[in-house]
Amino acid sequence: MKQTAEEAARGYSNDCRNRQRHCEPYCIVDFISGAEWQSKQSPWISVEDKLPSLNQKVIVYNGKQIYISHRTEKDYAKDANSFLYGLQTYNVVAWMPIPSFDEILYANRDMLERIKEKGD
Repeated sequence: MKQTAEEAARGYSNDCRNRQRHCEPYCIVDFISGAEWQSKQSPWISVEDKLPSLNQKVIVYNGKQIYISHRTEKDYAKDANSFLYGLQTYNVVAWMPIPSFDEILYANRDMLERIKEKGD
């Protein structure tokens, strides 16, 4: 079930055991502000802001596709934003590090718990 920020805020406000009734509107506004801030926190890093190390495998986005690639030596590259994919180089607009296995497990812990509960 997908909730709106407002629905989640009301649930959060209702779950606060030590709150006073007059604080509820503030809790809701603060919760929504936090949700809006979080929605703007993208894992993608613009190539204009920072580039990965040479030959570091990363997830890249070229404006059309997402794939795993790495920045190449300048001898093979068209420019500093060139990433190698197969035998061709492509300019990308954003990249992100490849998450470790532990990071993937942590990010999906809720889903894994639900699967475990259904299996019992």
